[in-house]
Amino acid sequence: MSHAAPALASRSRRRFLRQLGALAGLPLLSRPAWAADPAPIRPRPLRSPDSLKIVTANLRETKDEDYETGNGWTQRRELCRDILLAQHAQLFCFQECRLAQLAYFKRFFADHEWFGLANLRPGKTEEPSNAILYSTARFARIDAGGFWLSETPQVRSSRSWDTAAPRFVNWVRLRDRRADRELLVWNTHLDYHSRIARENSCLLLAQAAQKFPADLPQLLTGDMNARGTPMRTRRIIENGKTVRTEPIENPPPRSRAIQNLLDGGWIDTYAERHGDGEPGLTAHQFRGEEFAATEQGQARTKIDYIFRRGPLETLDAEIIRDHRAGRYPSDHYFVSAELAYRT
Repeated sequence: MSHAAPALASRSRRRFLRQLGALAGLPLLSRPAWAADPAPIRPRPLRSPDSLKIVTANLRETKDEDYETGNGWTQRRELCRDILLAQHAQLFCFQECRLAQLAYFKRFFADHEWFGLANLRPGKTEEPSNAILYSTARFARIDAGGFWLSETPQVRSSRSWDTAAPRFVNWVRLRDRRADRELLVWNTHLDYHSRIARENSCLLLAQAAQKFPADLPQLLTGDMNARGTPMRTRRIIENGKTVRTEPIENPPPRSRAIQNLLDGGWIDTYAERHGDGEPGLTAHQFRGEEFAATEQGQARTKIDYIFRRGPLETLDAEIIRDHRAGRYPSDHYFVSAELAYRT
């Protein structure tokens, strides 16, 4: 009987053990190089622990087609979470919100609860598309409700004025535990298709707020799909860069929808802090400044808002343009405002 094969196998095992010993002496990587920690998002601490901070965020609903461009919800949710956490806000008002997104956020905002109405969706899950997420450490909920932006506001999923879909506003009335004051927060998403619907919806929103006492602090957030400032200048782009700005003759005016809110007593917190000039777009197709530099982007404007009324003072306001590795948390920039109560 030949013993060559066992001898060869024995030598192979010894060679393998020597190689394994050599590998053991090499420094070990704690994790693969490609799994490095993501770049941190710049924190925005509160100016004062007594401040109110609110963020409005069109999250972009969960669409399968977005995965083809790397913008699916599970591909961007960590970035979205990190940007929201960095704001140190106590109130988050979402548009295009889905239950899956709220469930994810609740894992990281453990002391928060949410409220939101939903349109009727026979045979489908009803989604709280305008959900309001609030800190239960800071606020106790007194009441909550809402209505549809139509000629029959109390009829669920009602629509008027040629809207592309039923639109509604929901609200929460809160008691601020820290300040021992009440606060009313409204959140909505206006129709993109019908100008008349946006104008009439804003009349309803102004009238609804006026029914409450003048000394009740109120906040209104939303994707209004409407221009808030006259577009007085345009940027001239060459090779993808702004080289100069030029005045626009007969600039398009502020939209009647936004004017209806202002005439009804609402104050745009961003314009209050930064002036009435055009701040640039907030809806950007997941492309940020790249889209803003295009001819199409040049025609876009800020459509996401935080308004205030009653005894509140705006301390700061920001269009949040954070991104990471060329990726954005949504196809909209989020917007924040920090406020203080007035006595």
